Amino acid sequence: MTNSNIPIQPEESTPFNQEELTKKKENFKAEVRDFRNQRISKVRAINHWWNISLTVAGITLTLLTTVLGVVESETFKSWIKFGIGLSGAAAIAAQSANSEFRVRRKAGEYSLVEAEAIILEHQIPYAKNETELDGLRNAYYTLRRRCAEIEASVNKEG
Repeated sequence: MTNSNIPIQPEESTPFNQEELTKKKENFKAEVRDFRNQRISKVRAINHWWNISLTVAGITLTLLTTVLGVVESETFKSWIKFGIGLSGAAAIAAQSANSEFRVRRKAGEYSLVEAEAIILEHQIPYAKNETELDGLRNAYYTLRRRCAEIEASVNKEG
């Protein structure tokens, strides 16, 4: 009999092994869900709202600067100049902060990681054995590493 003729035996699964595997899958699924809900979703939302806030602030202050620039009043001339300078500087600061902190890109990257975590969370119950569960754990650790890389990217690029 050659090696190619030897039948491959499936992993034996006793009720105890299946029970243990089920418990591990449940614990792992809870860990992934907690990471997704308490870390990824929160930082994605924070970056998303910072992006919106800074964009709206920049647009609003730019409009205010423009409006103040067309107002002609000798009585309030010095106040208008001051308002133009202040609103213009604040608009530039808001736009610079938005591009410097890259909140839009980070929010998008976190959205991708969140989607991958949801997919991973749905795959866990279908793991047939420890080997498949270990593969899913490796994917989870890769997601965690990606989150750290997203945060570290500001330091690399900035």
